[in-house]
Amino acid sequence: MPQNQPNQLWIWSRWDRRLASWRYAEIKKHLRAPAIVCDIGCGMSGEFLRLISPRIVQGYGFDRKVQPETVGNIRLQPVADLNAGVPLADESVDHVTMIALIEHLAAPLELLVEARRILKIGGRLIISTPTPRAKPLLEFLAFRLKMIAAYEIADHKFYYQAASLRRCLEQAGFRNIIHETFQFGFNQIAVAQKK
Repeated sequence: MPQNQPNQLWIWSRWDRRLASWRYAEIKKHLRAPAIVCDIGCGMSGEFLRLISPRIVQGYGFDRKVQPETVGNIRLQPVADLNAGVPLADESVDHVTMIALIEHLAAPLELLVEARRILKIGGRLIISTPTPRAKPLLEFLAFRLKMIAAYEIADHKFYYQAASLRRCLEQAGFRNIIHETFQFGFNQIAVAQKK
C-alpha cells in the first residue's frame, strides 16, 4: 500500500464490489474443476478464491496487500514484488488468474512469464482488464462521482486493446488465446494456454 494512503481507502464501495462480482462470474466460466488455482493479485482478502473454494482442489493467492492466512483449501500469502516471482513450483497449478491486475503493471511481461512457469502443460492463464473504452467512464466514476476507488483507477498504467493484450501473452509464450469483452465492452477477458 502506498505510504500516504490511510487503510480505510482500501475498503471497496458497493459499486467496486458489484463490478468485481461481475468479473468473478466471467472468470468462473473459464475454470475447469476440479483444479489447482493461483490468483496473482488476489487483493486484501482473496475474495475470488474464497468464492470458488468449493469447486477447486487447492487455491493460492498472492498480493502485496493480503495477510498470510490458510483457510480450508485456500492459502493466502503476501508478496512484496510479484515480478520477483511467486513461491510455487514449476508446473504446479492448472489455472492462473489475474483479475483486474495487468493494467496496474508498468512492465507485465515478467509476471506473465512467471504465470507460465507455474502452469502445468495445458494449463490456462485467465486475465480480466478494462478496455480503453472504459478509461473515461472509470475516471468519471472515481474522480467526479466518487463511486469507485479513485486510488485504484489512478494506479492504472495501461488500457489494453485486444491486439496489444494478445501480443503480451504471445511474448510470454502463451498460445490458443481466446478474447472476449463483457460489461458492455468496458471490460475484457483473455484466456491463454501453456503448450
